[in-house]
Amino acid sequence: MSGAAARAFIQLALRHQALGFGSFTLKSGRRSPYFFNVGLLNAGATLAELGRLYAGRLAAYLEESGQLAAPEGFMLLGLPYKGIPLAALACAAAAADERLRGADISYAYLRKEAKEHGEGGLLVGGEPGGRRIIVIDDVLTTGKALQITLKHLRDVWRIKPLALLAAFDRLERTAPEDEDCASRLLARREEMDVISIATVRDLLPELEERQREEIERHLAEHGPAAV
Repeated sequence: MSGAAARAFIQLALRHQALGFGSFTLKSGRRSPYFFNVGLLNAGATLAELGRLYAGRLAAYLEESGQLAAPEGFMLLGLPYKGIPLAALACAAAAADERLRGADISYAYLRKEAKEHGEGGLLVGGEPGGRRIIVIDDVLTTGKALQITLKHLRDVWRIKPLALLAAFDRLERTAPEDEDCASRLLARREEMDVISIATVRDLLPELEERQREEIERHLAEHGPAAV
């Protein structure tokens, strides 16, 4: 993604306080001086901009990887819960992205629990068979929950995603002994591309000195040797 697009995302998140600063306990139990909450990007115009940023990152990825010739063959898969509306936003915005040439990319999402009435099942939306799947999520931290989801996709749905697209990558290790950040380890272990609109490194130039120093200390403890 271009530096301009990453900066646009960071400024959008800062403007709506989706990036907060203080002392937070993450899902992993890790303490952090900052927190990303995509749920605070909830107004119509803001969501439209977020969708365009997702679609732009998708188009850039397909262009970079030489897959832009047939974008109709892709499906965006939203993970419960935050990834569900994000996948829908990205899918709708992709139809208006010039690089995707109005491609009718489809989307689907997974329920956490199977529905026993109506159409039933766990999968809602388009049929993934024969499509190249890009999983959509909001933030990448340790990647532990994502590994469980990817195993479920492989074992139950026989789906091996081509890529994961997140809005924000914190560039942190899953465990202290890991040699690299969760996103890069996940890419190697799962043999898939892991990409984001922006990373914590894109955030640092936008911060005051004290906030920047706190996050750099956090990265020194929980990030890889070089990010």
